[in-house]
Amino acid sequence: MTIAEFPLLSPAFERARSLSRLLSTLFAIGFGLTLFFLATVAVLMWWPTPLMMDWDGVPVPLGLMAHGAALPMALDSVPGLFMLHHARKLFGCFAQGKVFAAEPTAHIRAVGVWLVVSAALHMVLVCAYALFSALFGHVGHPASFYSQGFEAVTQNIGTAVIGTGIIVAAYVMTEARRIADENASIL
Repeated sequence: MTIAEFPLLSPAFERARSLSRLLSTLFAIGFGLTLFFLATVAVLMWWPTPLMMDWDGVPVPLGLMAHGAALPMALDSVPGLFMLHHARKLFGCFAQGKVFAAEPTAHIRAVGVWLVVSAALHMVLVCAYALFSALFGHVGHPASFYSQGFEAVTQNIGTAVIGTGIIVAAYVMTEARRIADENASIL
């Protein structure tokens, strides 16, 4: 659809739709890269020699005996995969000109839900891995368990609050659309 086909659309709206197409493509690329990362982690879990990675300040051994370390790291990226999927679909809707429709609102809500899930899952995984490391002597000092757990919670509270705000914004958009549809039926 071009401006010539719909002369009432402003050039700014057409630019916004073009930008939405670009963002949808970038989110699709991010989705593919995240899938590649998860596949790489799966391969590294079975790698015969020990490799080390750093995950939020916790040394993570990757190799044949490191399933307990690689699994939390892989699980931590799964909500991001869903966020990228819904962001791609959301901007795809915007590129088609669907702005306050039910479909993009549902994708906005899904991004918010997965953002809250991501924050909560990250807190749980970092605390569980730090506890595991402290109990089995991988970290070196038990005090690091408390500092890593505290950092995980404080860093992710803001993410959970933003996710909750996005969910509420999607709810408000849904209600605004319902009210507009009711008022349109009166006329």
